[in-house]
Amino acid sequence: MYIIESYTDIVGKEIGFIYFVGGVYVGDKAAIIGTRCGGVFIAKYEENVFDDIYDVEVRFSPLSEPLVLQVLDHDETLSRNLHRAKVLTDEEYESFKNRGEKRRQLELERINKAREEKDRKEYERLKAKFEGDKT
Repeated sequence: MYIIESYTDIVGKEIGFIYFVGGVYVGDKAAIIGTRCGGVFIAKYEENVFDDIYDVEVRFSPLSEPLVLQVLDHDETLSRNLHRAKVLTDEEYESFKNRGEKRRQLELERINKAREEKDRKEYERLKAKFEGDKT
């Protein structure tokens, strides 16, 4: 897999995957394009509608490589769809899948640790309250 950072680099490539999404990945509307040779292009886009519904201007702002990798790391469904479309190889898909699982596991551990700390503080507060009433 490689990251396409300019829409002009898509010219001449066979497209294997196209998806337009609003607000999920980058906070705006985004176009995601995968090529059969393993290229991935993600760009935010804006639509300017003029006087007529048929008079529309669309501006694309491609995402840099680190942002594209972050999107692929955080969205297992997108990675799976790119894999099904033969844009990602089996190894690349497994890599993204494993990183996502590790990230989710670390987040779950952080949440559990915070919950345990909160429960411990609540226990200490209640213990002090009820032991204080007995004396």
